[in-house]
Amino acid sequence: METPFVFDSDGFQLVGMLHRPEPPPAIQNPKSKIQNPAVLFLHGFTGQKMEAHRVFVKTARALARAGFIAMRFDFRGSGDSGGEFEQATVNGWRHDARVAFDTLLRQPGVDAGRVGVIGLSMGGAVACHLAAGEPRVRSLTLWSAVANGPEVLSVVGSPESVEHLAKHGWADRMGNKVSAAFVKEFETMRPADDLARSQCPVFIAHGTADETVPVAQADVFEAAARATPGRRVEKFIVPFADHTYANVALEARVIEATVAWFQRTL
Repeated sequence: METPFVFDSDGFQLVGMLHRPEPPPAIQNPKSKIQNPAVLFLHGFTGQKMEAHRVFVKTARALARAGFIAMRFDFRGSGDSGGEFEQATVNGWRHDARVAFDTLLRQPGVDAGRVGVIGLSMGGAVACHLAAGEPRVRSLTLWSAVANGPEVLSVVGSPESVEHLAKHGWADRMGNKVSAAFVKEFETMRPADDLARSQCPVFIAHGTADETVPVAQADVFEAAARATPGRRVEKFIVPFADHTYANVALEARVIEATVAWFQRTL
C-alpha cells in the first residue's frame, strides 16, 4: 500500500510517499496493536524522493514486502515540495529531516522504538546529523555518503560555478541554482564527526567507481563509527558501482543488503 501525503516544515509544504506492508492492519483496524519497524529515506543533493533509476522506490517497496513501513519525501526546493532550490540550505534540510522523522513516528502502526534512517550522498550527511541529536534513530544506513564537506565540494559546484557564485551569489549545479548559504554551510559540514556522536548501528555502502563522492569517504565514516566501543558497524564496498548503483545487478545487491541490515538491527 502506497499513499502520497504532505506535511509542513518551517512554512514549506513537503511532499512524501508512505509505503506500508500488505495488508496494513493499523489502517484497516485502528485498534490493532500490531506495530511495524519503519525507515525514513533522505535523498541526495539535487535528487528527489524517487532518486536515480527509482532506487528509493525499489528499496522502499522491498522494505514494505519485508514488513517495514517506509517513508520517502522531497526536501524543500526539491521534487514536488514547496520552495525553490536556491532557498535550500544545509540547515534547512536538517530541519526538514527532523520534521519528517517526527511525522513518520506519528503514523499509525509505526513502532517508535524501531525506526531507522537511510541517506544517499548529501542525504547521508543529513542522516548523520539527525542521528547525532536524535536517540530514537535506532539504525542508520549510509549510501555513497559525504563524510567531509570540504573534501567533496565539487558535489555542489564545479570550479567555474563556484567562481560564478562569487560574482552573482549563486552557482549552477546541473540546472539548479545553489545559494551561497548552501555552499558556505556545506564547506563546514563534518558528517563523520556527527556519526561519532551517535550510538546506533551503522551500515556504510559505497561503490568503487563513484566519481561524485570518492569511496575513501566510506573509510572515514567507518573509522568514526568504530571509535565507539561495541558499536555494530558494517561496510559494504560494491566493486564497479557508481554513485547511485546504476546497474541492475549491483543495485539489487545493495537493496538486498540494506533490507537485511534493517531486519537485523530494527
